[in-house]
This record gives sequence, C-alpha cells and structure tokens, in this order.
Amino acid sequence: MNIFKRIKKPFVKKSKIKLSSFQNGLNLKLDENLTPLTYAVKFYNFSNKSGSLTKGLGLADFCQVLNQPDFSDLDEINVTKVFYSKKFNNSLNVNQDQLGIISSDKNFYSIPLNSNQTFELTNHIGVALNNSDITAINYNLDGEDSTLISSSNDSLVVWPTENEIYRVIDCPRITSMCVHYERVFATVGDDENTIWFSDDLDPTNWSLSLTEAGFIKMQDDRGGCRKVISFNGYVYVFRDYGIARISAFGDQNQFSVSQLFVSSGKIYADSVVLCGNEVVFLATDGLYKFDGISCVKILDSLTPAFTSVGNQNCCATYFENKYYLACKFNYSDNTQAENLAYNNALIEVDLSKKTAIFMRGVDVKSLTAINCDNFRGVVVCAKKFSESCYKIMALNHSGEAFGEALVKVWESPLTDLGYPESEKTLCELIISSKTDITFIIENEKEEGKSFQILGSEKPKKINLIFKFNKLKFKIISNEKDCCVMTPFCLIKLSEV
Repeated sequence: MNIFKRIKKPFVKKSKIKLSSFQNGLNLKLDENLTPLTYAVKFYNFSNKSGSLTKGLGLADFCQVLNQPDFSDLDEINVTKVFYSKKFNNSLNVNQDQLGIISSDKNFYSIPLNSNQTFELTNHIGVALNNSDITAINYNLDGEDSTLISSSNDSLVVWPTENEIYRVIDCPRITSMCVHYERVFATVGDDENTIWFSDDLDPTNWSLSLTEAGFIKMQDDRGGCRKVISFNGYVYVFRDYGIARISAFGDQNQFSVSQLFVSSGKIYADSVVLCGNEVVFLATDGLYKFDGISCVKILDSLTPAFTSVGNQNCCATYFENKYYLACKFNYSDNTQAENLAYNNALIEVDLSKKTAIFMRGVDVKSLTAINCDNFRGVVVCAKKFSESCYKIMALNHSGEAFGEALVKVWESPLTDLGYPESEKTLCELIISSKTDITFIIENEKEEGKSFQILGSEKPKKINLIFKFNKLKFKIISNEKDCCVMTPFCLIKLSEV
C-alpha cells in the first residue's frame, strides 16, 4: 500500500510591474480600483511634465525678482488685490507700466515695472477704494494710456499716464468691464440684470441717450450678469447660469442679444478669463472652455474636488497658453487652516495638453499676468497660512514658497494591479530618485511600510516580504529640487 500522497503545490509566478509613469496626473473621478497607475489620487507641488516627478510651482519675492532686494516699503502693507496697468508716456516716448496695488485698508498704491523707471512706492492719497470686488482695465483715452478702476461701491477712477488721477462721479458702480469698439461695456453692482455701455470713444460719459451711453436688460431665469468679455467681434456676458452674446456694432439702436448657453452649475465670475481664442472658467460643476458658440467641460477628472467646496473667492489669469486658477480645492485631507483660507490651491492648466499641476501650502488672494521689459509672468498676492498679511510674489517653478520647500506628494490609487483573484506578495522595489524622498506602501488593511530613499544617480533596490490584495504607494519629497523616475516592483502571484 502506497502511504505517500502527492501534495499539490500552489502555482507561483513572479511579475515585474511598472508602478507608475506619472504621465497622467490627478484623477478623482474614477473608482480607485479602476484608475490606471499612470494617474494619482493625490498630486501636488510636483510637476509631471517630463514623465518624472520634478519640482512644481513656487513663489519668489516680487521685489527681488525685479532686482530690488532691499526695497521694504511693501513689507507692512496687507495686499488684497493686484492688477497690471499698461502705460506709454507720449512725452518721454517710453513705457511706464505700473503694478496697481490695493491694500486691506482700501488704500491704492503702485510700483513701476519698467527698468527705465525709479523704483518707488506711490500712495495715491485720496483714491480709497471701498470694496473688495475691484475691477480694472486699460483704455487709451484721448490719446493717453489710462487705467479704469471701479467696484460695486465705487465710482469710476481714471488713472492716466501723465495727468492726475480723477473720479467720474456720474456713472454706474461697475463690477466687471471690457473695451469693445471703443465703448466700455460693464456689469454693475446695483442692477445685476443690466449691462451698461459708455458713450463711443468716451468711457467717462455714462449719460443715457440714443447717441451716448445706454443699457441692456436681461430678464430671464439665467441669473445675474457677472462678467463681460470682448472677443470674436462680440461682447459675451457671463451670467450666474448662462452665457449671452451682444452684437454691438456702430449705432446702439442696432445692438442685439442672443442667449447661447445654459449652465447647470453656477459660473464663478472671477474665474472667467479670455485665453487666446477661447474663454476658460470654473463653475460649481467643474472647469469649462467656451469658443464663442458652445461650452465643453475640461479636466473632468478634477471635478469632485471643485463640487464639494464653495469657490466664490476664486480668481484666475492667463499667461503663455496656461490658465492659472486660485481656488478652494478638496484634497480629501484638508487641514483647518486650508479650509479657512481664501484660496488653498493654485492650479496651472496647460490648455494645449489639457493637463494640470497644483501648488498646495499657500493662501492666494489675487493674480495678474504681466508682460513688460522687466518682468514677464504671473504676479500672485499670497501668504502662509500662519501669517496675516498677503504679500506680492512672482510665480515660478522653483518648488518653494517664501524661501521654504513645499511638501510634494504623489499618491497612487489602491489597486489589485490587474490580478484580482491572486494572493500577492511584494518582494522587491526598485526606486530611482536623484534627491531624498520617502516611499510608502500600504495595503487594503491600511498596513504599510515606509522607506527613506537617499538621492542617487543609481536605482535603489529594496528586498521585502509584504502581502497584499490591493496596494497603493506614496512618494513624499521635502526638498526644493527633486527628480523621481518610474518605480518598479516585483511581486509573487499565488493561485491555490
């Protein structure tokens, strides 16, 4: 009698798996187990543009960027709004661009931006602006470059290049304005269903008549008129829940209005920005682009982070084919300081590639794009969460803000790696990073291991035994500079 039994051994094989190529960025829309490893469920302060994880967005002191490191006149000013004033001095035949600055105590300041100007802070005494919803545009008035400034509680301020600043008392309280065929079209604070327009060639004349200024009423259920933009030969009105188009050529008797788009989500007015040949904006149900006829949602993978928070404080600008949005963003692990911030995220959207990178760790209140001989880029009004005063900063890609490295995180989805029925054991990690990082793995039971990886030109191999059904990994960098390449793992698959 044969007393020996053949014991059936489990089938075991090994598989080498690329954990991520980092190429697709953040995706919050898909179920984690259905999300490919090329996406992340947390991703901030890194850039993935090169296919590796490198340093992302950062902030530098604006005066230092302008080669004015010892300038301290702005140190005690709590800045709440910045805007770009484009100016050409006809008498001197030189550019004299300025950065307009509004402080928390409603004072109006400016600093010069061109290298041919004496760098000094000007306090425009007597031109206090009484509300936070300040809007400003550039206009060539009577042959002189001027900036028009207003808010829902202020009459229009005209800021010429060479002459004195003055107010236009007899005018509506403007909350948004644009120049269209030498008229100024505007939304107003005391009548949200009305679009006003100035006299032809004279934005200081708001006298109502068939030959001077006028207004257009919009009385339907699309909500208030919040933002006006001129492009493609029309004035587009962004309302709470829709977009209208005004055809405004020549005689105002020929002006006409078409309602183009009805939105299911409320449009945030200060996110609406003309970006080349399209308009990009944030609504309560996500990001959109508008080409003058129809709207298309973009970066829908980010929508859950927008829909779960209010973004009435958001602001945006456009520079070199990138849309910059400061907003509230739900990272899923927001701190109390982030929840109390004006805006806890600054997002750079590449409009050609439809990709985004994120800056986390600062509170942002205002943005403006500048293009002059001494500076080309985005100016940011920001502060640390622990501080009370907002400062003027220049946006860059340094991976640091206020002189400190921003904490950088990439977290993968929790996934079965495509083997749902197998028992899996992680037995090897291969990690390549030129700078120091923390690499964390975690299974579906929230059991995990953490590894401190020292920066090296050579890959780091880690042998381990870690059982899991589902696995996720996290990369954390506390360095300003970083370069993390594609990590690999070796797993054993067992099928009993």
